[in-house]
Amino acid sequence: GMEKDIIASASQVGVEVVLSASFALGDHTEIEIAVQRVKKAGAYVILCPVFDSDLAALASIADAAGVLNKGYAWVLLSSTNPADVVAASADPAASQRQLSGWFQANLNLVAKGDVQQISASLAAEPVQNLNHSLLAGSLVPGWNAGQVCDQYCATLYDAVWTAAIAIGRTGVGADGSVDNAKLLSEIRHVSFNGASGFVGFDAIGERDVRAQALQLSNLRP
Repeated sequence: GMEKDIIASASQVGVEVVLSASFALGDHTEIEIAVQRVKKAGAYVILCPVFDSDLAALASIADAAGVLNKGYAWVLLSSTNPADVVAASADPAASQRQLSGWFQANLNLVAKGDVQQISASLAAEPVQNLNHSLLAGSLVPGWNAGQVCDQYCATLYDAVWTAAIAIGRTGVGADGSVDNAKLLSEIRHVSFNGASGFVGFDAIGERDVRAQALQLSNLRP
């Protein structure tokens, strides 16, 4: 969902996305292939949502490929912590050199409207206001009263409701078990207005992002 939304949003502001490349977590061969594709495509600004565990390998491979030189701009999400990656690296000095000058930016889900009421057949008492319940400390055991639910919290909340609605439709076995294949199939047909925006899924199971937006902000070195 993120990839589609970024490409669509970029085109609206006159930014051409020349390549979208991905790799499996921890697969250095796929990382190298992705980097070579970036180089071949002539991309000079690279938005890189990557886990910390892959960042050192990515930087090293990109360095060897000559795409960390002057003229290239690599942008990480603010959730990535280069300092931790450098500290954990087998060669901190090399990692520090390779990661210096990378930009970081916030990529936030912009919910459409206020947190909305969510109801389902399983709900004995639907939550009227998610933030209100969290602020009161009544919804989640151990939640600190006064702590506001951000987009990650809202997305997780909707994910739990998605599973609950699907289980309500498929039912459970006498032993309390769930048929995973039936559950996955039913999840793809779930749709509702959730705390993070409209919840629904496309033909391949990706979250439908038509009612959402991603905002890139706080771009900084």
